[in-house]
Amino acid sequence: MKHPFNLQTLVDAPAFWCLYSTRRVNRLVLPTEVSPTMKRYLHLATAFLLFVLASGTAFSQYILWQYPTYNVQFPPAVGADGTVYVVSSDGTLQAVSPNGLRKWTTELGGTPSTSPAMGPTGSIYVGLANGKLVSVKPSGEKEWTVDLGGEVLPPLAIGPQGEIYAAAGSAVHAVDAAGKKLWSLDTYAKITGPPAPDGLGQVYFCTDAYGLTAVSSADGTEKWVFPNVAGDGYRPQPTDAGIWFGDNAGYVYLLTRDGKNPVTLAPDTQVGKWNAANIGTAKDGTVFAAAGDGKLHAVGPDGKEKWAVSLPGGVSAAPYVGPDGMIYLGSQSKLLVLDQAGTVKLEFSGKGTVSAVLKVPSGPLFAVFSRAGLPGAAANLGMLTSIATGEPPSPRWEPTGLVGVSVWRIEADPSSPKAVYAGTESGLYFTADGGKSWGSTGLREPGSSGGVPSIRFISVSKDGTGYAMAGEYIATGRGVSWGVTVKMEGFDRIAADPNNSQKIAVGSTKTGEVDLFEDGGYIVSQILEVAGLRDLAFGGKGSLFALTDAGLLVVDDGTLLRQGSWYDFSVSEDETQMYLAGDPGLFISKDGGKTWNQLGKELPGTVFRVASDPSNPEILYAATCVPREKQDIASIDGIGVYKSTDGGRSWVLFNNGLTDLDVRDLTGVPGVGVLLACSSGIFVSPAVTAPPQPEVKFGDIDGDGRVAIPDVTLALRIAVGLKTDATPQQIKAGDVAPKGAPDGKITIADVTRL
Repeated sequence: MKHPFNLQTLVDAPAFWCLYSTRRVNRLVLPTEVSPTMKRYLHLATAFLLFVLASGTAFSQYILWQYPTYNVQFPPAVGADGTVYVVSSDGTLQAVSPNGLRKWTTELGGTPSTSPAMGPTGSIYVGLANGKLVSVKPSGEKEWTVDLGGEVLPPLAIGPQGEIYAAAGSAVHAVDAAGKKLWSLDTYAKITGPPAPDGLGQVYFCTDAYGLTAVSSADGTEKWVFPNVAGDGYRPQPTDAGIWFGDNAGYVYLLTRDGKNPVTLAPDTQVGKWNAANIGTAKDGTVFAAAGDGKLHAVGPDGKEKWAVSLPGGVSAAPYVGPDGMIYLGSQSKLLVLDQAGTVKLEFSGKGTVSAVLKVPSGPLFAVFSRAGLPGAAANLGMLTSIATGEPPSPRWEPTGLVGVSVWRIEADPSSPKAVYAGTESGLYFTADGGKSWGSTGLREPGSSGGVPSIRFISVSKDGTGYAMAGEYIATGRGVSWGVTVKMEGFDRIAADPNNSQKIAVGSTKTGEVDLFEDGGYIVSQILEVAGLRDLAFGGKGSLFALTDAGLLVVDDGTLLRQGSWYDFSVSEDETQMYLAGDPGLFISKDGGKTWNQLGKELPGTVFRVASDPSNPEILYAATCVPREKQDIASIDGIGVYKSTDGGRSWVLFNNGLTDLDVRDLTGVPGVGVLLACSSGIFVSPAVTAPPQPEVKFGDIDGDGRVAIPDVTLALRIAVGLKTDATPQQIKAGDVAPKGAPDGKITIADVTRL
């Protein structure tokens, strides 16, 4: 079973942490005294980390949302309104809303070489590899650009007056909030530790020739130089007790503001070399540093060790003290949270290496999980992950009766309410009660040694006849009674005509061959060639549609309805309304594919699956994933699930309740809601009863109770395509010609009659 995260905690009485998970609990320690009532709450069945304080307050930590960035391993910056700012290797700064939706993207004019830094007035500053320092307004508009003469080194630092300190090439610069250089200091050496102001009039930086240098923050004049052992140094960190920094020889130093060196942590036979590039500090002067012994050590400003704790791996994101006083760091794939006593409070495992961590005051925790070498991906992935505090709000996804099973596909049986099939890695399952209980169909491949096939594609006609690809065999049946017909070597896609259960199409994504059957899958009646075949489906009028490498195709006549790299589509009964999901996004057509409108431009990544709630077609669900050249359902890197209640004009995050964000399928089931398939089972978002629609008065398009010139104007805008988001009620009100015979759309004839 695959999950995007695993939560592991340790417990201290009287407060304690416990893990609710569908996975095996690695480590769980309870207080010595637990009441029988409390024990009933410790049933390890759901997917959330529950934190119970001594006061009785309960909250969880869970993945709120994810957002992909590429070829960068920098933490985000967060504005006062909760907007998150991230950079990507394509040369952009992106603003992400507090619920993970894209707000805007700005071209920076070069590849980012630093993380974003927030100014006190809300401006966002980014350093570039081409030597430019760029300021961007919270609206996404560029404010100014200043040339610093060399690649800007991370990180940028903001001074007490809002000034920006940056290192570029061999020079250190101070720039004011208006983009004016206050001073520049050329060190004639390689800067290895970018500048850090102490807020008391001095700025510290390191070079490979002199060690640590202190200069005046007012004009950049040199105060003193400390020549350390290696003659270089990593970024200095000012504290109340002095300035900590480390060097490449494995030493860590504490210096006073006048350059004295009261404490040096030297490598020795017990701890080995210090990981001086990844140290963190507390305001009181405590330093947190990992060493060659595999432990994180806390050392006070007096040089005495306070505590040491073993790490699961090397430090991948430097420790730092968050606004809540907790210590946050990355150790390979684990995000660790420790208290000031060194007690590990949380281990949060993700997919990839933790390369950056950020805790927002009174807000979420962010971590960047980095991965390289993803098949078909354009660049190395840095998945920004937002971890929320508090129990996920309702409504939420609820687990069905099929859990602990890797599910590929879900298909509703239109002949029976609440009847659904699930194609899984371990065979075909069926439910007659909307997912409360499931039973295996017992489908096996032929022969005495025939195994249980992996079922990835299912199609069901209106009369209840179902078809599936069982390995290389066509399988057919109803309910829990299924069998195989003929072997189709090399074929892996299947579609059934909803109004003629004997008519099916079987396709091969390897060769592009599509075989048509008129007898339910025994004798081929026609052979077609569809280049770059990805998927097949029949419309309600019997038209056969195909997703191909070129786009959405009508197989019958070869018409290409929409170019793009698509992964999911649906066609209405009358074949007029269609949804397409993939690259470059989510699209809808209401005229049989002649024209298309994009929905959800703010959705992150690629839309991989889309479904509507049968009880209310205005309610849509979209599952997004990391873009790739060609998606493989077996290796989807999910980003999140989003929901719209207005036909796709606006979206909200809807991950609540999910234990796996690598969504493989979404399907609407009448009387049930929308089902979601992932590697850990099937979840349901229950059907929403649509509120009663107001009575439609013909001609009253704007809904003000009368027919007037504004209605005619609105009708004309809809008819000529200037307004593309008309509601079903507006269409019904304006569809007035010819009298008594509405055609489901607003045309010039309707405008004329109005």
